[in-house]
Amino acid sequence: MNEQQLIDGLAASCDGHLPNRAEVLALRPFTRDDAAARARRFLNLIQEADACPHDRANFVVHDDRTLVQLPAGARAVVYHASGALQFHSGLAPFATPFARVEEREALTRQVEAAAERLRVREWAGEHTLAFERLFQSKGQGADPNGRVAEALLFRAIGAYRQSIAGIPVLGAASVAVTLAGDGVLDALAVRIRPGVAETLDTAAIIAPELAARQVARNLASVLGKAKERLPAEAIVSQTLRFGYLDLGKRKAQRVLAPVFLARWCCAIARKPGAMCSRCQPPSSPTWTCRCSAPRPASPVRAQTPASTARTDPAPTGRPRCALAGVPARTRRRTCYSPVHTVP
Repeated sequence: MNEQQLIDGLAASCDGHLPNRAEVLALRPFTRDDAAARARRFLNLIQEADACPHDRANFVVHDDRTLVQLPAGARAVVYHASGALQFHSGLAPFATPFARVEEREALTRQVEAAAERLRVREWAGEHTLAFERLFQSKGQGADPNGRVAEALLFRAIGAYRQSIAGIPVLGAASVAVTLAGDGVLDALAVRIRPGVAETLDTAAIIAPELAARQVARNLASVLGKAKERLPAEAIVSQTLRFGYLDLGKRKAQRVLAPVFLARWCCAIARKPGAMCSRCQPPSSPTWTCRCSAPRPASPVRAQTPASTARTDPAPTGRPRCALAGVPARTRRRTCYSPVHTVP
């Protein structure tokens, strides 16, 4: 791995307009009563948008979340640790597709209109919530003769990002609006913490170059124990972002502190016949390589999100890793490494 190339790539990808100092914020404590009130408000907004009635809602309280069972198979969830909210309409994954593949601008307008009906910006309170990106879920099939059908658009997902005093809250999308065909609401996720209680302190922001050097040093210490050195061309992309870090919907969080969040993508070529030591013998006719299993998330260590595992019919004889037997197969891994802003 060429350490200087990684540092230069990370520093160049970071936004150069950074504040000199940023506030360290204390988040308001979140109770079970707050979770119930938040869930009722969430359901009221969905009903006002004619997405789903909740007159026959059934609340089931678990240790870490409250599940709300709604008519027609719909459901909502509020997580006690973070106050995150999720709604699913009960539609099957491939039900109610779009009539045709729309242009991105048209889909963005549909998502924005649905977000206005759902009044998602109210969850941000005095802070800002802006549209960030549009995702599309498509499908396409082929028959045994090789004739390929036209692509079909199943879902359009609009991601929104919360900002506090102009500093984005990094992590999963703050709000995600998922639409099916004819503008039907399929899912809604709100991952905005209840609110800021007070300002604890202000932190001095280091230069992106220093943050990139810390990332490279941390990465070198992790990879230094490897038997083989990571080749320079293995890292195919890298980005460095500055903002507040949200730890996820299942984790309680009392403080929002500014960090640099580094993300890099590795492409590792495996030799033919290589065996993954983490794979286990299959217990069913289909088997999955476990080398893509997610690792526990940590705010101070690099973490690997879950990636799509390859599933194939079980071969005859002793099962092998799904990555074995493919010449120079490239495997991508995306890693994140938070770096504190105070030197």
